[in-house]
Amino acid sequence: MINKERIIGLDILRSLAILFVLISHLFSSYLSIFGLWGVEIFFVLSGCLIGTIIINDFVLSNEVGKTTILNFWVRRWFRTLPNYYFFLIVFFLYYLFIQHNPFSVDLLNYIWFGQNLYKPIGGFFGVSWSLAIEEFFYLLFPFFIWLIYITKRADKLELNYKKRIFLITTVCFIVIPVLIRIFYSDKGDWDSWQRKIVVARLDAMMYGVLVAYITTFHPEIIAWFKKKAVPVLAIILIGCLTKILLKTTESSLYTVLYFTVLPIMLAIILIIVKDYNISNPFLRNTIMKISLCSYSVYLSHMLIFDVFERVFRDIEINALTKLLLRFGETSIIFVVSWILYKYFEVPVTKLRDKFSISSN
Repeated sequence: MINKERIIGLDILRSLAILFVLISHLFSSYLSIFGLWGVEIFFVLSGCLIGTIIINDFVLSNEVGKTTILNFWVRRWFRTLPNYYFFLIVFFLYYLFIQHNPFSVDLLNYIWFGQNLYKPIGGFFGVSWSLAIEEFFYLLFPFFIWLIYITKRADKLELNYKKRIFLITTVCFIVIPVLIRIFYSDKGDWDSWQRKIVVARLDAMMYGVLVAYITTFHPEIIAWFKKKAVPVLAIILIGCLTKILLKTTESSLYTVLYFTVLPIMLAIILIIVKDYNISNPFLRNTIMKISLCSYSVYLSHMLIFDVFERVFRDIEINALTKLLLRFGETSIIFVVSWILYKYFEVPVTKLRDKFSISSN
């Protein structure tokens, strides 16, 4: 049964993001840029979700204590870590089977998400680069806000003061990664250095955080964006900037600009799309189901693609057969992911309520 209270606009963007990722890997020679956009959409969505939770639990609440931050982490980690570690084990066993030397992988770094903390990720479990960025965001951003609130006695602070703390922390989490990207602007290719390193990309979520802040405290700005058709201009700007990016291979100040402007434009699009609704029940349920299993799709798709590639690489196939093969791969990915969502993700996520920490 699908939860009717879900925000369909966010499900649309989440579904679009995972479809973009799949398209980029299915047709990597022509549409690889779609994968980049897809992951950036995930970042902005994650920022909006977490920003909303932090505003409710930290900014608007007068009861901010140790249990506040601990319960936040418990709820996040029960949602993200079990699936991650499940696929980490699966990838390790698969790597053992095909490479026979999995111990060349620094598995310890993958356990604590340090695989791309300050340098490019290796070839093992490549999709985990974006998860490392998100996990450090979940860990650090609420921690610094909580730390300041605890130091200043949150129960004694006025709302405006807490809002300023929230905004100042947000700005710091934007400015510092941009400066680090500038530092990396003369190193290697932009995809490995400026796009996929944790310390250089924490700002990717912060524009979604700002959307949450504006939605909560300044709805008049949201109304202005809707009237002025700004998202249309955002889409045009993304297209123009991407055209230049596709001709660029090395890190540069331009790529610093691109990975700063792109999430801003996506955040503007999010402002409009999140309130969009779909009345057709079939289309609505389809979008929601794709959204619900998108995490498992993201984690599993490269493994399934690789299995198919190894099975069929020595077989000559025509264009039609290849297209049918792509359809089969995609179908298997969604079937496997829905099973994982229903019988693993959901039961494990429900356990988080049992591990919630009482404030008493």
